[in-house]
Amino acid sequence: MNCCDTKPEIKQTEAVVHLLSPPATPVELTNQLLVFTGIGAYLVEGAHTGKVYRFSAQQPEQWVDALDAESLVMTQFFLVKH
Repeated sequence: MNCCDTKPEIKQTEAVVHLLSPPATPVELTNQLLVFTGIGAYLVEGAHTGKVYRFSAQQPEQWVDALDAESLVMTQFFLVKH
């Protein structure tokens, strides 16, 4: 027992959760079909997503996240297939 026969004080903590509001304009996430025009195999990490893509002469076409496609096309080893 403690002094004055009172119960011990229990400290409470509060958790605050911050929710992100959706963007003002919706972001459309799509994939783009790229064609590898180089020779041999090419292993590359997407600049935006970090996803690893593997292209080769046997598999020159691949769907790539649209966020990564722009930087891959800039290497001049890829063409966008429509």
